Amino acid sequence: MDITLIFSKNKPFFMMVAICMGAFVSHFTAGVVNVSLPHLSKVFHTNLGTVQWITVGYLLAIATRSSNSLSFILIV
Repeated sequence: MDITLIFSKNKPFFMMVAICMGAFVSHFTAGVVNVSLPHLSKVFHTNLGTVQWITVGYLLAIATRSSNSLSFILIV
């Protein structure tokens, strides 16, 4: 059986798997950044409110990258 035939039949399934894995990794890494905030506040000798901007910047970068990737997927 040809491998391209398998992928072409199950294209929606593999696309959904890729989207779900991307969402999981995005949420997982955001959680890791949030867990590291107390340590980062000690390292930089600042309060937690200031260090939370790291999370905001990180999530904005992920959202921007994800929206660019999603628009590419929708165009193709």
